[in-house]
Amino acid sequence: MKKMFLLVFLVSTTSCTTSVREGGGGPGAAARAAIARGDFEEALAIIEDAVSESPSDPMMPEWLLARAEALAGLGRTSEAVQEATGILRSAGEGSVKGRAGLLAAELEESLGRHSNCLQALGSIDPEWLSESDADRARDLAASCLVSIPSRSLPDLRRQDWLEPYVLFEIYRRRMSEGDADRALLVRSELDRLYPGFLDRMSPSDSMIPPERAYIAVLLPMTGDGSVYAAQIEKGISMAFQRSADLLPQCPERVLFDTRGGV
Repeated sequence: MKKMFLLVFLVSTTSCTTSVREGGGGPGAAARAAIARGDFEEALAIIEDAVSESPSDPMMPEWLLARAEALAGLGRTSEAVQEATGILRSAGEGSVKGRAGLLAAELEESLGRHSNCLQALGSIDPEWLSESDADRARDLAASCLVSIPSRSLPDLRRQDWLEPYVLFEIYRRRMSEGDADRALLVRSELDRLYPGFLDRMSPSDSMIPPERAYIAVLLPMTGDGSVYAAQIEKGISMAFQRSADLLPQCPERVLFDTRGGV
């Protein structure tokens, strides 16, 4: 009985030692201090030793995140992405998962893999991040969406907090294409679902669709001169059709019949 008690005591103290040490400046804190001063090799060595010595320590997710950051600092980007992505899959909701997702997203963006970047961002909640990190995540989402093909944007609306950014990007593209009608539809949906979001993203009036431009054509389509007016109107109509094919913001033609008057 005495031997059994001693064994239980040893197991209990062994499982708690590292976590207690962490609170007082354990391997995680030491690794982060090394990362802060740019000594990524030392940080990686500290974490590797800790993981090897205490593979079941409750601080493991934090250690693995530090290892991912150290790998990124060493330029071992693919390994860092793999590490951060693994944390995303295994960690519970909270700060560690949020920071891992942001790290994975930033690394994917640096590799030009914008879809993967957005996927990583979509797997976290900005509420899990500090205010500054949340701002980084939002800015990264907006910048990555610019590189996504238009046909792929609607699928990204399913990524929860990314939806208003996706709608804004669709709206921005409609505006740049001169498609004011469709831009207004997206704008109305954005305003309905996320009031005030558009104002935060585009505080100026530069993104507000202009009123549709018109050109009035006054011709005597009936009465005196109607025969000639019909020929003129046909030529004008052909010119407008041609312009509409070449210019996305071609004004609309409005015909007024002067009925033989001036």
